[in-house]
Amino acid sequence: MKNTSLNQILNAVQSVSESHAQINSFGFGTIDDLAASTQVHYPTLWCDCSGASIEGKTLSISLDIYILDVQKDDMINEQDTVSDTLQIIEDVYAALSDPTYRDNWTIPYALQLSICREAYTDKVNGWKGAFIFEMEQTRDRCQIPSK
Repeated sequence: MKNTSLNQILNAVQSVSESHAQINSFGFGTIDDLAASTQVHYPTLWCDCSGASIEGKTLSISLDIYILDVQKDDMINEQDTVSDTLQIIEDVYAALSDPTYRDNWTIPYALQLSICREAYTDKVNGWKGAFIFEMEQTRDRCQIPSK
């Protein structure tokens, strides 16, 4: 496995979102940043780094990935937005788990999903997935950039 950075993971997530026919925008930051953004076009893929851990030579980076779509005021599209965004997050999981990335990371088979209903200031429905990217890292003093 190659040493992989958070930026490389985010670039891959963005690439997956841009190639998915149903996702109209990508963003990174806190969920409050999503509410403040004027660049969001729904359905959107939004992600936030929720933590990281090191165990031996394994670096695990946790990303909360949200797939969200707007809930109409009359709630007529609630079932559709919940169903569609669930399918989209399944697609994102499949893409990021693909063997294409085997040299960069692994994602555990279990993915915890939480539903979002009429959430945040845009009153969106969708799903949040707690993605964990596990990567073998070189833990070698010689790898440290020195002056």
